[in-house]
Formats: sequence, structure tokens, C-alpha cells
Amino acid sequence: MPEAGIEKKLGIENREITGPENKAEQETKREQVLEAPESTVESSRKMENKVGDPKAVSFSVGKTAAAKKSGELVEIEKIMESDLSDYYQTMPKALQSRFKTRGEEVARAIDLMLRQAAVNAKKIVKLILGWLRMLPGVNRFFLEQEAKIKTDQILLYKEELDRRRLLSKNA
Repeated sequence: MPEAGIEKKLGIENREITGPENKAEQETKREQVLEAPESTVESSRKMENKVGDPKAVSFSVGKTAAAKKSGELVEIEKIMESDLSDYYQTMPKALQSRFKTRGEEVARAIDLMLRQAAVNAKKIVKLILGWLRMLPGVNRFFLEQEAKIKTDQILLYKEELDRRRLLSKNA
């Protein structure tokens, strides 16, 4: 086969693609991820990079998570939830809880991004837009506009945080 020669020249190995692991292994991994301590945000980010499955990493949301929220995280959540109360109230209860949980996950991801030196606004827009698309019956263009507005507000908040940190270091 001529294709095998090309693969050899390019250094590509012919690997067998396997299907999903059995359910017992998936449940074990999911339980291990959910049992991970909330304070180790760095380790969860490392786990996300090591594990290729984005569904394998999830944040545990509960009473302990609410108690450990930083001031920055609370402010990000306030920015994200602004102007959405009408839409939230009209959602079914099951969708409300999923929307809230996903919003908290997005807020944590944004909080991690804001702690870095350089922030990618496109990634923030994409995260917020994915979260807002859970709203039923809302115009796509409105969602894009809202995501951009919320991203701008979050970036302004980051600039304010950076100024405060700089002032506190100089003082």
C-alpha cells in the first residue's frame, strides 16, 4: 500500500482507535474527580490537561463550594447573572439548576483565566456564549451581544483588580 510509506515518512504511527471504556471504569473515574478537594484548582487544571476527556473533569458544586468562593469569583458571577433574572425565572426548575451549575463552572474557568497575565477575550466570549445558549427561545444575536457585553465588563473588572494589586504592592 502506498499509504503506509507516506505514514512512515511522516512518522505517523497506525494506532488502533478504541471505543469508550466500560461503564465501571467511567464511574470510577467520575467518582475520583468528584471527590477531589475543591481547594486544589491547579491540580484540577493539570488533570484536565492529562485526561483527554473534557467530561472527566467537573467541578463539585455544593455547600462547601459556596463557602470557599473568592471575592473575585462572586464578582464574576454577579457580572454574568446581570440582566438575566427574567429569563431565569421563566425556565423550568430542572433547566434552572443545570443553568446555574454550568454558570458556576464557567465563572470558575473565567476566574482562572483572569489570574493569568494575558487574558484571551475570545475564550471568555466562547465560554459565556456556550452558557447563554442554554436559555430557551432567545435570539442568537442577542446572546452574542450579551456575551460580548459581559466579557467587556469582566475585562474591565480585571483591569481594576490589576490596578488594585499594583497599588497595594507599591504602598
